[in-house]
Amino acid sequence: MLRQKVAKLLFLTVPQLLLAFFMTIVPSLSPLLREEFAITPSGIGLLATSVFAGFGISSLVVGKLVDRISFDRAFFLGHLTLGLFLFLGSFSVSYWQLFLFLFLSGFGDSLITTASAKAVVCWFPEEGRATISALYKTGFPLGSAIAAIFLPLIALRFSWVVAFRFIGILLIAWGCLVIKIYQRKIEARPTVTFVAENSTHEFPLSSFTKWKVYLIGIVGLFFMVIQYSLVTYLVIYLVEGRSFPFLLAASLLSIFQFSGIGGRIALGLSSDFLIKDRIFTLLIASLVSLVGILLLILSANTYLLYLACILLGFSAVGWVPLWLIVASEATPAENSGWATGIAMAIQSIGGLIGPPLFGFIVGLGQGFGLAFVFLLITSLITVISIGFLKRLSKKETKLVYGGENRGS
Repeated sequence: MLRQKVAKLLFLTVPQLLLAFFMTIVPSLSPLLREEFAITPSGIGLLATSVFAGFGISSLVVGKLVDRISFDRAFFLGHLTLGLFLFLGSFSVSYWQLFLFLFLSGFGDSLITTASAKAVVCWFPEEGRATISALYKTGFPLGSAIAAIFLPLIALRFSWVVAFRFIGILLIAWGCLVIKIYQRKIEARPTVTFVAENSTHEFPLSSFTKWKVYLIGIVGLFFMVIQYSLVTYLVIYLVEGRSFPFLLAASLLSIFQFSGIGGRIALGLSSDFLIKDRIFTLLIASLVSLVGILLLILSANTYLLYLACILLGFSAVGWVPLWLIVASEATPAENSGWATGIAMAIQSIGGLIGPPLFGFIVGLGQGFGLAFVFLLITSLITVISIGFLKRLSKKETKLVYGGENRGS
C-alpha cells in the first residue's frame, strides 16, 4: 500500500517538474526574447498570457473529459499536446507565431492540471489531501527554481531555440512513458477513495454550489495576477530597475520559487493537521502576500529585497495546491473534474490579464513603483474575496446540516 502511494505521488510530481520548465521559459528568457523579437515589456507580458488564454479556454471542456477517461490517457494527451506545440514554437520566426504555439500549448497544461487535481480526490482520503497536493505540487516551484538558472544557461550557451526544443522533447518522451508506468505501478492495485475512476455518473448540482465554485475561481484569478506578474517581471525589474546582473536576477527568481516549495508544504500541513480549515489557511497565505508586496515597495536595500522574495514565494507560489484542493472538494467527487476545470478557467483569466496589465502600468508610470501599487490593491481584494468565500462556506454548512436536522 505504501509503495503504491509513493508511486502515485511520483506519478503526479514528475509532470509538475516538466510544467514548471514550460511555465518558466518565457520569464527566465525574457531579456533574450525581447532582443530576438524586438518587443516591449508589455509584449513580454502578452507572450506569457498566451499560455493562460489556451489554458483557460480548454479548462472549460477538459474537466468533463477527465471525468470520463482514465488518468493515464489524460496525462498522455496532456504531455503530447504540450510538448509538441512547445517544440513547434522553437521554429517561430515572428512574435505572433511564438504567441500562437504557446497558446496551443496551454491546452496540454490544463489537461494535466485537471487530471492531477481529480486524481488526488480519487486516490487519497480527505484528511491529508492538502498535504499530498502540496507535496506533489512542490515539483512546480522546484522545477521553476531549477529552470530559472538552467534555461538561461542553455540559451546563453546555445540559443533560446535549443531551450524550447529541449523542453518539448522531454515532455513528449515522458508522455510516452506515462501509460506503461500507470499500468505497472498504479492500475495494478487500484484503490479509489470515493468514486470509480472511470465513473460516468453525473449528479445535478445546486446553484449555491455552482456559485461557490465560481467564487473559488475568482479568488484564484486574483492570486494569479499577483503570482505571474511577479514571475514574468521580477527578472526584468531587477535587471532594468535595480541594475542587477542577469544571472543574479535569475537567482532571485530561483529563491522566489524555492520559497514556494516551503509555502506549499507548510500551507498543506496546516490545512490538514494544524488549523484544519482550508479556506482560513488560504486567507493567511493572502495576508503574507500582502506583507511581501508592501516590503517589495519599501525595500531600499538588497536584504529587504531578498526577504520580500521569500515571503512572496511562500504565499504567491505556495497557494496553488491548497486552492486546487478547495476547488476539487467544492462538489462531490463525481463532479470534481468539472469543478476544477471551471475554477481553473476563471483562475486563468488572472494569468491572462495580469502580466500585460502590469507591463502597461510599468510603461505608463515610467517605472515599476505604480505597478507594485497595483499588485498591492489586488492583494487587498484577494483578502476580501477569501473572507467572503469563508462566509459563504459557513452558510453552506448551516444549510446542509439544517436540512439534515429537519429531515431527521
